[in-house]
Amino acid sequence: MGKWVFEELRGAAVRRQPNETELFKTEQTGEGEYSGNDALVREILQNSVDAKAGDDPVRVRLALHEAEDAPPADQLIHYFQRLRKPLGARQIQFDAPGLPRLPCRFLVCEDFGTRGLEGNTELFHDPPPSDKSLQYFYWFWRNIGRSGKTGVELGRWGLGKTVYRAASRVGCMFGLTIRESDRKRLLMGQAVLQIHDHDSKEFMPEGYWCATQDASRLPLPIESKDELDQFCREWRITRRGEPGLSVVSPFVPDELKADRLVQAVAVHFFTRIVRGELIVEVSGPGLGTVTLDQAGIEAACRKINWDGPRRTKRHVAPPIAFSKQCLKVSPDVATELLGRERLPELNENSLPAEAGL
Repeated sequence: MGKWVFEELRGAAVRRQPNETELFKTEQTGEGEYSGNDALVREILQNSVDAKAGDDPVRVRLALHEAEDAPPADQLIHYFQRLRKPLGARQIQFDAPGLPRLPCRFLVCEDFGTRGLEGNTELFHDPPPSDKSLQYFYWFWRNIGRSGKTGVELGRWGLGKTVYRAASRVGCMFGLTIRESDRKRLLMGQAVLQIHDHDSKEFMPEGYWCATQDASRLPLPIESKDELDQFCREWRITRRGEPGLSVVSPFVPDELKADRLVQAVAVHFFTRIVRGELIVEVSGPGLGTVTLDQAGIEAACRKINWDGPRRTKRHVAPPIAFSKQCLKVSPDVATELLGRERLPELNENSLPAEAGL
């Protein structure tokens, strides 16, 4: 079975207090959110779109599960008892056997029509600039705040994946990938918590859920079919051989709600959905399953209660019909100069009447 591996803190190693998740917190929602449904949706969907493979639209599944869907207690102990000490700073209480005293609500994020985490699983240093190979496994798992993306690509700072851990009250995530090139199925996990003592030794904040370590102590992914099948069953993974990435965020907070995820998808990605580039399926308690695709997004938006603050664009549905109309006309439509003295606001006076919009 998998296990957590933390590197021992030695000698002159830098003593770091991880705070990457603070970058995704927002005071604008007024919902007391863990780090914001908006940030979670934006980063997950953008990473999936960036990993697109082929001509079909990228499909993303966001499934929120209540505690009754979680693995049984003995398995949760196996997954999380090693995190007891580093979670002390978060005031997370554990019972005697090693089970967090929290309801294990969890979020499953899966993308399809993507490449998966390609690359050498034993790579532990940056590939040379001339290397054009896709080392996504290395950049995803073995880097924080660093990315292999170029200056013309979005998400180049390598922090987007932090939202998976930011959504977890126990600061960890598990990721199962199937790669497009070789159809390998690989599982790893990552926790970024606190410097902590364990067995009379001091350990770094960063740890990996892995199969084993190589001779240089590099954590290696789990490849055992039985373990991977069990993981998929326990955490309600739906992937059945398709390339892509499935990430589980365990112990998510009560503020994370399925209807808010739907709203965030509609606000931030309606253009890509209307253009047929993206399909998003959201499911959760009290919601059922909602599919936002080219045909259904307008109807889905009509069912949303748009009662949020104007500054977060939650006060009114996005302009779906207008967007569809825009896609039918030439892209060369002139507008007046916007944003001369303040942030631009697009309205009916911005476009000439002859444009037909």
